[in-house]
Amino acid sequence: MSNTALLKSFGQYSSERINVQNVTSESFVTVDNMLPNKAGITKATIPVPVKGKIPGYQNENILIGNIRPYLKKIWFSNKCGGCSPDVLVLKINSNHHAKFVYYALLQDDFFVHMMNGAKGTKMPRGDKRQILDFLIPNYTLSKQKKIATILSTLDVKIELNNRINAELEAMAKTLYDYWFVQFDFPDENGNPYKSSGGKMIYNSLLKKEIPEEWEFGTFSALVETNPQEKLLNGSLAPHIEMRAVPEIGSCIANITQKIVSSGTKFRNNDVLLARITPCLENGKTALVQGLTDNIVGHGSTEFVVLRSKYREAEGLIYLTARNKDFRTYCISNMTGTSGRKRISGAQVGAYKMAVSPAKVVRQFARQTTNIFKKIGGLHQENQQLTQLRDWLLPMLMNGQITVQ
Repeated sequence: MSNTALLKSFGQYSSERINVQNVTSESFVTVDNMLPNKAGITKATIPVPVKGKIPGYQNENILIGNIRPYLKKIWFSNKCGGCSPDVLVLKINSNHHAKFVYYALLQDDFFVHMMNGAKGTKMPRGDKRQILDFLIPNYTLSKQKKIATILSTLDVKIELNNRINAELEAMAKTLYDYWFVQFDFPDENGNPYKSSGGKMIYNSLLKKEIPEEWEFGTFSALVETNPQEKLLNGSLAPHIEMRAVPEIGSCIANITQKIVSSGTKFRNNDVLLARITPCLENGKTALVQGLTDNIVGHGSTEFVVLRSKYREAEGLIYLTARNKDFRTYCISNMTGTSGRKRISGAQVGAYKMAVSPAKVVRQFARQTTNIFKKIGGLHQENQQLTQLRDWLLPMLMNGQITVQ
């Protein structure tokens, strides 16, 4: 790559400061709500500071997480807001195309460059001056725009799929709340049970009324927790890391390949529940899809594996594990030291709940199976689109593929 220039010639760090009164949880960005592996951002869980000013960002700025650069946290802003000091805000000069520069920084080489200049061991931070020495192809503005357009087309499709998946999951959750929280599952005439006058009986153990044919029970009536699976250490097998589990949006975890060591073992359609704070507090729960039935995968020891006792009822298990009452129960039953508490598989299975007849479980599975299969299909499509984008990216940048 002969014609290159330093990042500092394309833009500079923003010096903007913004009053916290103008920042909301939707527009607040910290390294904690920046998603790893170049996946953008999610809604902030850390409160916005109550007073003073914080760094600001504008539309089409590039935000980079500067703690542990190997996590590859980067976002091209589509709005204005504020951020924490550990988020670097790059403002691109008007004679360059901001989206092109973003794609140049999306390359793995950029994060390797950041780590080469990082200081610290446990929580390495990038060197702000050294970061600006990263080399970028110095193409004409016209060519920058063409390259960005090609790559943006793929990202637009990925974002569309993410929005569809979020809506599909919201639909499934609404149905779950309707059936298992409000008890308005279809009765024998297809009418909503409770609203149509279905008989309710007070249960003293749950301290609420439940449908007549339902019983007091525990989550273990629906799931087997941490089922035993054998997987030979040293072999290559599907792997899921905690950071690959999204906090919101698609419920499907990204699966990679990794040499087996210790860890939890899972199969297709199992649900993985984070068992450690703050991951559990942030809602990290995932449905495993994409494995063939005879394949065993492995993952973090900080997962509890939930396996449905009913065919195709994994959607119900996932939605129960995402339910607010269930998560409140898990958090209150954690044991261990402050900040590193964990919930055990036995405690998860002991969650007290109203257990419906098997026919209701099966009926709900029939209603939601296609929803979760659609979510899984779009997630796999996004993985393929991301791989295509990341394959094209370096070749477009170094001129192996030319644009007209």
